[in-house]
Amino acid sequence: ITGSAFLGALIARPLAHLDRFGFILYSPADMGMAEKRPMIFETIMTSKWLKSYDGRTIPMMWSAQIANIGAYQVAYHQLRKQDYDWQTSGFLAGGLAGICYSAVLYPYEVLLSTAKASKGTPGEMKGIGEVLTTALAKKPQVLRSIYTGYTPVFIGSILQGSVGWGGYNMSKYDAADKGQHVMFGYIWAWQVLGHFLLYPFQQVKTMHRQANSALKHSKVGYAELLHEVWKRYGSLYVLKGAF
Repeated sequence: ITGSAFLGALIARPLAHLDRFGFILYSPADMGMAEKRPMIFETIMTSKWLKSYDGRTIPMMWSAQIANIGAYQVAYHQLRKQDYDWQTSGFLAGGLAGICYSAVLYPYEVLLSTAKASKGTPGEMKGIGEVLTTALAKKPQVLRSIYTGYTPVFIGSILQGSVGWGGYNMSKYDAADKGQHVMFGYIWAWQVLGHFLLYPFQQVKTMHRQANSALKHSKVGYAELLHEVWKRYGSLYVLKGAF
């Protein structure tokens, strides 16, 4: 579990840089592939693939993946001992794994979003460490409410875990006779589908936090935020960066 989680954390670092290629999907409609090709080449050559792109550290992702894989393994075997069938066990254990994954990752994401929101302000903070030390020194009580607003991510995590793990568990027996490459394909497909179900919840939560951190007096609600985003950028904007 720890070995697989660590490998996943290492691979996640260069994969995060793929977000730099968002211009392929989100560029003006009149920009053809001929104009995009030099931009693609430049992005490949200038990206620092082994450095953190989105602020997530290897220990941060490692701990979250341990919670994800470990929770699934423990929950699945416990449910099977309670005479739940293997399909139900997979979906229930997957939902729990998704919750554990997001519960570990969420505090990191809050601190990371706070650091990003402070960019360009007089009190700009460089990273998670500075946000945490500043909070501990000036307002330690703020950390008690670090899970405020967790509900959208909680719902999305259940969907992600149930589909990602449950779908894999449901199809692994079919893949067992077809080779390891087919098994890997099933794992990848179900996890990607689960990721796309979770991502809009995370994206909306991040946008909501960043919008409100920039306002001192009034606060923006979820309905107002979504209406404004859809009006300006379209409904698919919540999937920006999901690739």
